[in-house]
Amino acid sequence: MSDKLFCLPVEQQLTPYISLCKLDQLSILVIKHPEFRAAIALQGAHLLSWQPINQAPVIWLSENAVFKKGQAIRGGIPLCWPWFGKSASPSHGFARNKQWQLQEYKEDNDTVRLSFMLEHDDATLALWPHPFRLVNNFCFNKYQLDIQLTSFGNFDITTALHTYLNIGDIDQTSVCGLGNHYLDALTATYLNINGEKLLIHGEIDRIYDQSSAITKINDAVQQRTLIMTHYNHRDIVVWNPYDKAQQIADMTEDGYKKMLCIETACINHALTATKDQPAVIGMTLHLDNHA
Repeated sequence: MSDKLFCLPVEQQLTPYISLCKLDQLSILVIKHPEFRAAIALQGAHLLSWQPINQAPVIWLSENAVFKKGQAIRGGIPLCWPWFGKSASPSHGFARNKQWQLQEYKEDNDTVRLSFMLEHDDATLALWPHPFRLVNNFCFNKYQLDIQLTSFGNFDITTALHTYLNIGDIDQTSVCGLGNHYLDALTATYLNINGEKLLIHGEIDRIYDQSSAITKINDAVQQRTLIMTHYNHRDIVVWNPYDKAQQIADMTEDGYKKMLCIETACINHALTATKDQPAVIGMTLHLDNHA
């Protein structure tokens, strides 16, 4: 699916490296930089792909992803905002299903920077009665991706950067830095564990609430380590449906083998924005290739 994004016909060339394209019903911003390539859907300010040159994609996107107005896209980095999960409708909030505005874009020989904005309207106020302004900033280079989501207004939110990572094989991937205390969402129980390294060999849906600021994902098949640095987070979510992927319409039956969700989140403790202090949550994803 990632390759398809970079073969889309160009509707508007914004800069030498940045173009505006369309996939089915959605506008897609495509970056073809000499050092990397990336793609973002304007719906949801949703990162779909980031791939340094001569590397496998770092971000996973489902082969069965749907690109329809108002429908969530399976994969990439969707934004869960202003609530996480099914506490209200739609699930994971409305920000990922709304059309955002591209506010600013800059590029040079090493870096591309993008800024997107979303503001309240009658439809959002009917779902959630709070005026707001959201700004989602991206910075890309060959080895690093930075995302910063800033919420302006006066409210409490639960939120997550729902990052789908592309991995070689879920059974040969380990995760460090999560901590020892988590909520198992599959059984609705809190558990303590011993051991620094998480290995995944079945369905997993956990919310870790005592994690460090750095998570390391060691991908043995692709011989690289992905280092995630979380900012202003309260929790980290780890999710993979494993063989239950066959029950998810916009995933292939074996799609779970190549993906792992590690989510920078504020779930158990809300993030607060005030008129004097916006709420910020962010993540840096660094590629450490040890091939």
